[in-house]
Amino acid sequence: MADLLVLKDESPCCTLWKAKYAKLQQKNTRAEEGRSALKQALAVFESEYDKMKKDYEKEKMLAEFERMDKEKESAARVSLENEIYSLKSELKQALAAFESEYDKMKKDYEKEKMLAECERMDKEKESAARVSLENEIYSLKSELKQALAVFEFEYDKMKKDYEKEKMGADDEEKESAARVSLENVISSLKYEVLSLSQKGSSVPENMSEELKLLQGRVSEQEKELKRLQEEKKKSDDACEKEKMRADNERNDKEKESAARVSLENEISSLKSEVLSSSQKGSSVPENVSEKLKLLQGRVSEQEKELKRLQEEKKKSNDACESSKTEKNKVDQELSKLEAQLREVETEKKQLKKDLHKEKARADSEKKRADEALKTAKTVQAEYDKMKKDYEKEKMLTEFERMDKEKESAARVSLENDIYSLKSELKQALADFESEYDMMKKDYEKEKMRADNERNDKEKESAARVSLENEISSLKYEVLSLSQKGSSVPENVSEELKLLQGRVSEQEKELKCLQEEKKKSNDACESSKTEKNRVDQELSKLKAQLLKVETEKKQLKNDLHKEKARADTEKKRADEALKTAKTEQAELEVLKAVKENVSEELKLLQGRVSEQEKELKCLQEEKKKSNDACESSKTQKNRVDQELISLKHSYLESKQKRNGWRRSFKKRKVEHFLTMKICVLLLVIIELVEMELKIAVMQKRRHILKC
Repeated sequence: MADLLVLKDESPCCTLWKAKYAKLQQKNTRAEEGRSALKQALAVFESEYDKMKKDYEKEKMLAEFERMDKEKESAARVSLENEIYSLKSELKQALAAFESEYDKMKKDYEKEKMLAECERMDKEKESAARVSLENEIYSLKSELKQALAVFEFEYDKMKKDYEKEKMGADDEEKESAARVSLENVISSLKYEVLSLSQKGSSVPENMSEELKLLQGRVSEQEKELKRLQEEKKKSDDACEKEKMRADNERNDKEKESAARVSLENEISSLKSEVLSSSQKGSSVPENVSEKLKLLQGRVSEQEKELKRLQEEKKKSNDACESSKTEKNKVDQELSKLEAQLREVETEKKQLKKDLHKEKARADSEKKRADEALKTAKTVQAEYDKMKKDYEKEKMLTEFERMDKEKESAARVSLENDIYSLKSELKQALADFESEYDMMKKDYEKEKMRADNERNDKEKESAARVSLENEISSLKYEVLSLSQKGSSVPENVSEELKLLQGRVSEQEKELKCLQEEKKKSNDACESSKTEKNRVDQELSKLKAQLLKVETEKKQLKNDLHKEKARADTEKKRADEALKTAKTEQAELEVLKAVKENVSEELKLLQGRVSEQEKELKCLQEEKKKSNDACESSKTQKNRVDQELISLKHSYLESKQKRNGWRRSFKKRKVEHFLTMKICVLLLVIIELVEMELKIAVMQKRRHILKC
């Protein structure tokens, strides 16, 4: 009871202070709880910080070790590169020396080839010249033989003609003596005929017969003279030809001799007749004298003809002399030609001797060059074969590897693209179908709702019309009642009140219906907008589908292009192989060197084998370096993974820090120590972030250096 009294007597200030104290105690407990939570968080954070620091130190140590290893590797690589560079320089020098020697040998071979070609061309020219000379000599010989044959024939002919002319000259001397005697006889006969004509003695019948005989003989001689004249014309026509002229002259001479003999015979017969007639002493008649005159005229003509023939004989003698001079000229020319023939034969013999010497020298040079070619070919063929086989295999493997890598990369990329496109298409189609189904369902629901709303509106409009009619009728009744001014009974007033209540209720219902109508209109508009949005999304999906199809077509075209490019690359590789083969064939053709080069080639082959061994060692070292590079790549991947994990941890720590900041911001810390702890926490978090950033930057730099 006393306690109750004490409690009742307590002042309100105490209660207030107690309440404040209780609140302060609650706040202190909360602060203690927050402090303990902060301490726990600090402990957790410190442990995490220590852990991260240790991890960072470990990573730093590992990075340092890696850096040292990489420095060692880089130093080893530098030394290897220097050795490789020195080996490459030595190889280049050796190859340059070999190439210079090879170029020198090639130049020597080309010079030898040019010399051989020149010699061959000279030989061909000499052979052609020799053939042409032989042909010319043969033609000259044949011409000379023909000329000699013609000359011998003409010489023999001219000799015969000369002998005949000589014989003819003797005959002419005899003829001239006979002609002189004949002229004397003719003159004496003329004198006797004149004397007989002067005497005018008559001739007996036997004399007339003899005269007839003489006339017949004279006519025959005239015919013979005509014939001789015709033959003379013929000889004049054939004067250009020596044979015909000589033949005609010979015939003329023969005919002249025959005519002269016949004339001599006639003259002798005439003499005998004249003598017989003179001895008889008979006189000659007038007709006989006329005939004698005619005979004298004919005899004079025959004498003229004989003179002309003598002149022609002189001309023929002159022609013979000119032919003799021409014969002498021909003899001189023949002697000159024979001397030239002798010179040509001597030159021919000398050329044959030179040809035999050149042939022997060329054969010896050819044999020596063939032997050198064989030795050089055997040596160079082995080296070139090994080198070309190695290069060919290397090129083939490289081309195959590149083709396979390209094909695999293109195939993988295309498969991935096709797979991603297929998945995207499937996803897009599934989404489209789901959205289409949902839209269809929403459309059906909206349609049902719109139909219901339309029916409700029709019902509401019908009810409103009926209510308005009732209200108008009630208003009319009220007005009529108010006009009458009669007192309204209580039941009517109650009915009016009921009617007014019903009217107010109906007005409220009308307002509700109008609001619902507005809502339905808004819903219709929203459904329309939704429908438009769905249509837009459908159009977008269709555009995406078209885009996907175009991308698919583009990918197919790219695939065809890649295939075509692969085919072209393959063709190019085949062409490169063909060119390599052609170059190989050309190099095999250019493998001609001299005998003294064989030893140097053997030495070079030994050096090449040593260099190939060194190359093999270098290739093994290269493989080792490639393995080291692969290990460095794996380390790089591991470092990248660690960086990614560090980034994730950094992001998580950042998220935690943001959470702590938010928690610190939300909580209003009232104590100074808690503020200090928060500041320390923030500083520690920032330091950790800075260290993480520095570690990430160092890792990146280290990776970039590697």
